[in-house]
Amino acid sequence: MKLSIVTVAYNAAATLRDALESVARQSHRDVEHWLIDGGSQDDTRTVVARHGQHLAGFVSERDEGLYDAMNKGAARAGGEVIGFLNADDWYADPGVLGWVSECFEHGADLVYGDLAFVTPEPPFTVRRVWHDRPHAPRDFFRHGWQPAHPASFIRLDLFRALGGFDTRWRIGADYAFLAAAMLHPGLKMQHVAKRFINMRLGGTSTEGPAAIWRANRECAAALRELGRRWPWGTLTLKIARKMPQVLRARTGGPVTAPLWRPWDAPRSQA
Repeated sequence: MKLSIVTVAYNAAATLRDALESVARQSHRDVEHWLIDGGSQDDTRTVVARHGQHLAGFVSERDEGLYDAMNKGAARAGGEVIGFLNADDWYADPGVLGWVSECFEHGADLVYGDLAFVTPEPPFTVRRVWHDRPHAPRDFFRHGWQPAHPASFIRLDLFRALGGFDTRWRIGADYAFLAAAMLHPGLKMQHVAKRFINMRLGGTSTEGPAAIWRANRECAAALRELGRRWPWGTLTLKIARKMPQVLRARTGGPVTAPLWRPWDAPRSQA
């Protein structure tokens, strides 16, 4: 089964190598990887020249933001399944895309796994692990559950049928998209109890209270448009579900977990 992976970037030369290498080194070989760059002014092109030989395409031009760039990549995708890998994240194991493909081959529409939040700079430390479990789509609204978007994959035809990402939402478009997917009749989901993603801390939606407040306001507006009568009830439950993991991370110290990064050795070849 062919998988399409889309990475969007802007001045991400410092971290992009990890994303590129982690796709190139996947054991599942039927993969096309698109890099959509917002017209970076750093060394992105140099990183691509060194570590992007596997790319199906590299586009560098101005865009209207993160989700516009993701939609550009999805429009170019030719696989049966699509996933989005951030330019400052990397796959946690060489088997991730193989696990994903197997689930879709058995009839899944949406597949999701676990995710680790790591410190931004090496030597990396795992600060928190997002452990998920099997859920029904209704749990998204009734219990505030949501799959981690970076660790989620969906059939490309369904992604397009749902209209992709709504670029009106500058921070919450991924949540809005997942909410729409959960309302799709007969949606078949499958959880893989393995870590898919290592994600650097410091993303757009977690840059401080103002960003978090804006993201939740956008999520509430999106839920209203989808006909949910009590959006803030759903969002309150969503926040409450995260708190135990956040508190454990802040009080329990670093999490012991291996980080798959064979391309780090030797560092002189970076």
